[in-house]
Amino acid sequence: MKKKWLELVIRTTSLGSEVVTAVLDELDLQGVVIEDRADVIRDQGREGDWDYIDESIIENMDEDVLVKGYICNDSVVEDTIRRLREKLIHLKCDADMIDLGPATVEVHEVDREDWANNWKKWYKPMLIGKKVVVRPTWEPYEAKPGEVVIDMDPGMAFGNGSHETTRMCIHLLEKRLKPGMRVMDMGCGTAILGIAAAKLGAKKVVCIELDGKAAEIAAQNVALNHEEEKIEVFHGDVLQKNKDWKNAKAWKDCNLVLANIIADTIMAIAPGVYEKLTPGGIFIASGIIREREDEVFKSLESVGFVEMEKAHMGEWTAICAKKAG
Repeated sequence: MKKKWLELVIRTTSLGSEVVTAVLDELDLQGVVIEDRADVIRDQGREGDWDYIDESIIENMDEDVLVKGYICNDSVVEDTIRRLREKLIHLKCDADMIDLGPATVEVHEVDREDWANNWKKWYKPMLIGKKVVVRPTWEPYEAKPGEVVIDMDPGMAFGNGSHETTRMCIHLLEKRLKPGMRVMDMGCGTAILGIAAAKLGAKKVVCIELDGKAAEIAAQNVALNHEEEKIEVFHGDVLQKNKDWKNAKAWKDCNLVLANIIADTIMAIAPGVYEKLTPGGIFIASGIIREREDEVFKSLESVGFVEMEKAHMGEWTAICAKKAG
């Protein structure tokens, strides 16, 4: 007998989608899909991105950002849905929380095969930066001269390359990475940034991911791109110096650190990153809401970093900073 599945649809905003996604991850849902009409419209207009998407898809998309999570319709599902609604209400009442929009929850019964495959229609080969192309495994793509192609199966983990924070990291990585560098990716998601670093010439890369499922997907993507010799993936907390990853080869004499996470975590890890980076080492930090970019840079500056440049896209900021020396 086939298991029945439920699709939980939360209406939110572009900024709120990351908060909602984190809540769904905590509840251990089987997959998370974000449908943001603004992202599709923006990417359709960029050379190399979404150049053959069906325009009817855009026309039929909701004005709200929809975050969809999937869960088996079993004996505890009602309790999970109740906890989800309570959590969203609590977050909406938090004066310091970003605007979550309606944050309503709709529940639909779906076929597992449908939800496992329908999300793929949003994911096409994408040119990110000047030469990095992200290709989903089920899509054909012929690389142009000079392009670096990353094969990805995101498995619905964060980091397929479409988000502004990831794009800015790739853009800065292309500019700042020098062949032979040792790189650390803190909070790697699908390992897209770590794989990009390896393909752009890094000697060794360490990827750390807090979520166990995402860490598994990251390791699979590393293997898919045949970068196992260069990249190590660890399931761990970047706020704790786990005995596993603190001794990783790339963490010794590290030349460049990537952190596409959130402002508070970036500020928390900054002293440790500064300590471990070699003189002149680079810290690329993204996932920063524009309103907090000055606060984050002052925090980096307080431990010794010097600003090299900032990048902006949508509501987000990325900071590229340098260790003195």
